[in-house]
Amino acid sequence: MAGLKEFIKARDFLLNARNYQEAKAGFDWPELNQFNWALDYFDTLAGKCFNPALMYVDEKGLETKITFQAMKERSNKADNFLGTLGLKRRDRIMLMMPSSVELFEVFLGAMKAGCVLIPASTLLTGDDIQDRIERGKAKCVFSDRNLTGRIDSASIPASVSKISVGGGRNGWTDYAEIDAQSANFRTDDTFSSEDALLIYFTSGTTAKPKLVLQTHGSYPVGHLSTMYWMGARKGDVHYNISAPGWAKYAYSSTFGAWNAEATSFLYNYAGKFEPKRVLTVKPTA
Repeated sequence: MAGLKEFIKARDFLLNARNYQEAKAGFDWPELNQFNWALDYFDTLAGKCFNPALMYVDEKGLETKITFQAMKERSNKADNFLGTLGLKRRDRIMLMMPSSVELFEVFLGAMKAGCVLIPASTLLTGDDIQDRIERGKAKCVFSDRNLTGRIDSASIPASVSKISVGGGRNGWTDYAEIDAQSANFRTDDTFSSEDALLIYFTSGTTAKPKLVLQTHGSYPVGHLSTMYWMGARKGDVHYNISAPGWAKYAYSSTFGAWNAEATSFLYNYAGKFEPKRVLTVKPTA
């Protein structure tokens, strides 16, 4: 927790700045040699922030609210689950999942474990998937059950662990096994703000997609700027319609909202994209 005090100081300055000129003139980036946002910041936040961390609505209109404390415990279970798969620090995990509570559980759990995450669009073809696993050197892939067939169509090494969220499939480990794990987690590891955290693939508009690495400092800390420009405050509800696999999903739904102690609102449209529904759906009071 060596860097937590400096991180909070920088965050609070932005939250309390009266205008852009004041924020620009007075802000200094925190100097964090050791920092793991999920362990140092989020887990500390969970003990004192009582508004929901997540509000989630599925395509049937069913709403779920998840507290910060519950998310801390579930992400601890996810971390321990990763250990049962033989995953360790610096191992790379591909996430090919729609917007869901489980996605955030794995995201936080992997961050605590020091694993490197490779978010992937749910629109990827079998060839795309194979390319990302090979060049990204992924040792594990988490996928929604409805997408597992597409991953199975890719030629990926048998050594790559495959986790199905939403029900088991032949050759896949059922994510429901997380429920048997302990909700407690601790580590003696120290984390540098320069440690790898995320690898994104560019869109490949003009050439083959390239790998872009982000660190424990560049995203959780760097997106204090996103928190500021969003204008999020404690108790606010932030709705980001970007899909998982794109960078904005992480820096807006996760770091931008939770840096401000705001609630992140998710809408999972499992079927066809319906703009009117996406723009009118909202959580209950």
